[in-house]
Amino acid sequence: KVLERAIIMSKVNCAKLHIVHVVRTRLPLQSRQTTAMDPSYREVLLKDASTLFEVAGRKASEAGIEYSTMRLEGDPAEEIIKYANENGIELIIVGSKEKPSTYAPLGSVSSKVATEAHCSVLIER
Repeated sequence: KVLERAIIMSKVNCAKLHIVHVVRTRLPLQSRQTTAMDPSYREVLLKDASTLFEVAGRKASEAGIEYSTMRLEGDPAEEIIKYANENGIELIIVGSKEKPSTYAPLGSVSSKVATEAHCSVLIER
């Protein structure tokens, strides 16, 4: 759903779509140190990112919009915000992981991006 919304918004606004995926290198609530990740698990995450980019790129191309892809590593919210700041992004579109067992309507990434980004943020459910 997030990709579909992003493609629509890019097309309507004649804007370039920046498809960003962050490979998490530490667990939520962990100290600021980067986690030493098992190399085979890291390879799985990188392969997943490549597949995501292939699918997203194909859909963006089919929609006739200009796009770029960027794989980052680290804390997803921090890296997304940093990328947006460094690239003059005007709108960040993120997904929300609904957790029916909690009262928190947003996931930790979407919540942090929404509260700390210096541009507009659209949270797609």
